Amino acid sequence: MDLFSISKIQASKTDLDVSNIYEVDEGGFGIENKGIRTYFCSAKVSKLKSDIETFEKLTQDKSWPVSQIIQRDIDRQRIKKIASQYILRERNIKYFPPIIIAILPRDNKRGISPQFNLREELKDSEREFIYKKSKFSNNEDAKPLFMKAPNRSLIDGFFVLDILPDFRYKLLCWNKQKYYAVVIDGQHRLESLKEAAKTNVDVNEYLQDVVFIDLSERAKNENIAPVEAVRRIFIDINYTAVPVTNARKCLMDDKDLASLFVQALVNDDDIHNERQGKYLIPQLVDWHSENLKHQLPHITGVLVLYQIMSDVILNRSNLISIDDLRKKSKVKRWVSRLRGRFLVDEKIKDLVEYNEIETLHSSLKRYEKEIAKDKDDDDDNLEALLFNYDYYVLEVAQKVFIQVYCKSIVRFFTELYYYKKAISILEKKNAFDKNYTLSKILVTSPKKFNENQKNIYKETEQELKEQLEPKFYLLLTVLGQKTLFEIFFKRIDSFIGSEVTEEKVEEAASEFINTYNKIFKILNNYSNDYSIFGLKGHSEAIPPKFQKDYSIVNYGVQASSFWEDIIYKGSFIIYNNQGIQALRCVFNYIESFFKMNNFSFSENISYPSESEFHEMKYAPSRISNRLEKEQNVKVGINEAVTKNILNAKRDFLNEYLSNALKEWSEKQIEGSLD
Repeated sequence: MDLFSISKIQASKTDLDVSNIYEVDEGGFGIENKGIRTYFCSAKVSKLKSDIETFEKLTQDKSWPVSQIIQRDIDRQRIKKIASQYILRERNIKYFPPIIIAILPRDNKRGISPQFNLREELKDSEREFIYKKSKFSNNEDAKPLFMKAPNRSLIDGFFVLDILPDFRYKLLCWNKQKYYAVVIDGQHRLESLKEAAKTNVDVNEYLQDVVFIDLSERAKNENIAPVEAVRRIFIDINYTAVPVTNARKCLMDDKDLASLFVQALVNDDDIHNERQGKYLIPQLVDWHSENLKHQLPHITGVLVLYQIMSDVILNRSNLISIDDLRKKSKVKRWVSRLRGRFLVDEKIKDLVEYNEIETLHSSLKRYEKEIAKDKDDDDDNLEALLFNYDYYVLEVAQKVFIQVYCKSIVRFFTELYYYKKAISILEKKNAFDKNYTLSKILVTSPKKFNENQKNIYKETEQELKEQLEPKFYLLLTVLGQKTLFEIFFKRIDSFIGSEVTEEKVEEAASEFINTYNKIFKILNNYSNDYSIFGLKGHSEAIPPKFQKDYSIVNYGVQASSFWEDIIYKGSFIIYNNQGIQALRCVFNYIESFFKMNNFSFSENISYPSESEFHEMKYAPSRISNRLEKEQNVKVGINEAVTKNILNAKRDFLNEYLSNALKEWSEKQIEGSLD
């Protein structure tokens, strides 16, 4: 779709809701190459107060797609501190760097329009309106200058009158019904000036340096939406300014493929309903946490998704640093992944829009040739060799990700049994209805909650915990999510072979989701006092009979708790790859059990082999080390005790699964399933 359209305006005096008029000089970066056009001036705070918006202010007026809220959260405490300690305090020298403002087109629903509209030449009625609003309105000699001044703007409703071309004197204003002027850098400066003006009205007369950015030419040249053009500039600004949060970096970074995949998954800006089922509902995602440990009522978080994309989807080969670009083995894995699973080179060769992009195969050959050429040089020279590729490759991979994988990944997070239960609870609380408070709370930073919002959030969190954690606590943790997703995507990976299509991916996803939903339903309907995936201390105590059978009664919590040293060490979950590997082994064992018995109970129940349970690489060594260090078990008998502990855990799991399956089968016959 062409992001520019011709708009013939029928302007009159009553059509215009014009901003204040700013006396500007024209600047810009790369204008000769259709770059960014800028206009700079010093403007009174009173003018800026009435014309300039922040993204936060806009979201209060209307519910926006969360993915469009690209600015950092406003810190009210920081604003008050700047106002009181810097602006209002008596000091000899005060200066703020320029505030950078983007001009964004507004649609008729008060959102950001997906396109700029080109315009025809200004009508006399518009020129006269601007003249009468200007400071020259009482100067009839100035009127002819307005009536003949060239309009340097390309777009409808944004006016840049070149009043005195020889003196670079221009007047800038815009129709506020058609444009937002949004701060993309310096919002805390602007808000602190407003705050200070409440105490001292003289602040309204202060002059603040301002740079207006006109992105219309760049958006047209690159055929991108206005918000996307702003987002790209915002990234560059904020990587060289005060650091943004890790979550926000992930949502903005366009040079990191794992970040681009996350952006695709959480981008809810779908006004044309072109990506139904291919993005996560914003209220399900923790947008603000600075660590991986999201918690209910959110079912996942931006940083968890990032790690999943990097470790699983890109198979731990994501190139994100200079060091990565030096490592030939990692580069080759990355190239292989993108060519095989994301069809990058195939798309570059087949689609006209990509025919100027260098294939990864060519980039890799060039890189390998450079290494071979310099192989006789010293190590320092070899260290300087970096793998280089065309960054449009990332765009190609992201598009394939959206086309082929997004729908199935969203299904993982919305159709698995316990996620579906969470979503159902939230739906009953109107969490996805933008007319209700909870909907906004779930996408807002907790730092900005008022007392009422805190209470609503805590009540929602508590309700979901009470209904889900007794049975599904471990599955809802970061460890549970990452482990099960790894099994899920590796199942897809092995199933699709060389046929990388959305249909094949969905077929594999459906088989996985159906299988695990059967397992979770069976375990959820089990009426035992504990759940294998429930909270620690209430879910996994190994009965004394198993401890006696294997003579491990005196070996403490390692022998009495199923998950101890598998994914727990004391009260702490082992979140690293060792924990993932151990939990993956348990998931695989449980799945094998149910498949071997065809999800129905019989007298001749079958169990997976002992070796399948003992495949955990790290649990045995953890048990052994703790036996030696904490209980002084001698090396000679340590190995036997470790094996007995693992066998007791396996027997406990076998009995638990057998009883759950038996009860399920009986309830099926009775027709009494929940």
